[in-house]
Amino acid sequence: MATISVENAVVKGHHVYLSEVRIGDIFDCFPEVNNLHDPHAMIGMNAGNVVGHLPEGFAEHIHSLFAELKENITVLCEVTGNPEPSRRPWPFMWHRGGGIVIPCRYLVFCHRRDLHSVRLRLQLSLQYIPGGSLFN
Repeated sequence: MATISVENAVVKGHHVYLSEVRIGDIFDCFPEVNNLHDPHAMIGMNAGNVVGHLPEGFAEHIHSLFAELKENITVLCEVTGNPEPSRRPWPFMWHRGGGIVIPCRYLVFCHRRDLHSVRLRLQLSLQYIPGGSLFN
């Protein structure tokens, strides 16, 4: 398996779910199949509790990777900071898409044969992660 790290990202919606998270916690991310508002929603879960959602446009790219690669992709989220009010470059707390966010990095695991295409897709998704970068 190959790993690509998406740095300087956030998990959105902490103000809704209020899950307890600590710096260094790692949790699973996967498609939220019953989301009525967004068919491409991706959710983060920690010990059976919803932590939040991946940012909208970024989630769409990750969701499509799950659809294409099925069981050949895993996405984890590692908490890198304490929950904080959303601010630039993200929407401000009181704007649509704002709120309380959790600073994180996303770890994307895939087969080496898929690495190039996954990396290209993630590169495109960085437009939805202001200040984000990829490492592998």
